[in-house]
Amino acid sequence: MTENLHLQRLRRARPVLALAAVAFATGALVGSGHGASPSAKLADQFVSAWTRGDYRTMYNEIDAAAQRRISPSRFAERYGEAIRTATATHLSVLGRAHHGDGAFTVPVRIRTRLFGVLSLGFALTVEDLGEGPRVQWTHSLVFPGLRSGESLARRTTLPDRATLLARDGTVVAEGKAESSGESTRSSPLGESARAVLGQVGAPPASRRAELEAEGVPADATVGLSGLERALDTRLRGRPGGELLAGRRLLAYAPSHAASAVH
Repeated sequence: MTENLHLQRLRRARPVLALAAVAFATGALVGSGHGASPSAKLADQFVSAWTRGDYRTMYNEIDAAAQRRISPSRFAERYGEAIRTATATHLSVLGRAHHGDGAFTVPVRIRTRLFGVLSLGFALTVEDLGEGPRVQWTHSLVFPGLRSGESLARRTTLPDRATLLARDGTVVAEGKAESSGESTRSSPLGESARAVLGQVGAPPASRRAELEAEGVPADATVGLSGLERALDTRLRGRPGGELLAGRRLLAYAPSHAASAVH
């Protein structure tokens, strides 16, 4: 009887204990930020704004000298260019700023189309020169992991364009699509099928931003019309290449050619 009563009390206590654990964890997380310095808080705010694409807030938090060197619109453009270069699709902060070697480092995670998930860090110098804490901004802060004087770049490797087959397996279009925008695509059906198969060539201006975000460079060969355009994503496979910080390799991904498309 006593044992049953003890078990009943334990069951009643479990929800209360669970709530207490959640409250403790929440308090620990919230409380951990209370002791942060104004400079550390600014570093956190700057990187948090970056994950949201809030470049106006970021610009307002950089030093006055940097604001004289770069306009708000160009500032936003530089960050947008870096996001497209990395083929980033989602940005998140992994932890709070911590100080070391004269800078605050904020760890971040970047999900990309070509390079998978990257775990890097923003290294921010924050100083108060009489106008309150400000991020001492340089061009190397357009993307995490860059060192002073480095810029972000991508070398893209394109796979061969896939063969296009009819339902019965007959080849209707084959051949490479060169990175120069030229193509050796041909069809055993002759020119009579060209209107249906369509053309390939350099990306039109209207699609360049979309394709660049997918890792397809401006000098690639893509489908422009007909079946080549309708099935372009499947035919061109997945680009690969290197993500570079100056001459340093940040990430690598092999290209993958698509299988023949029916």
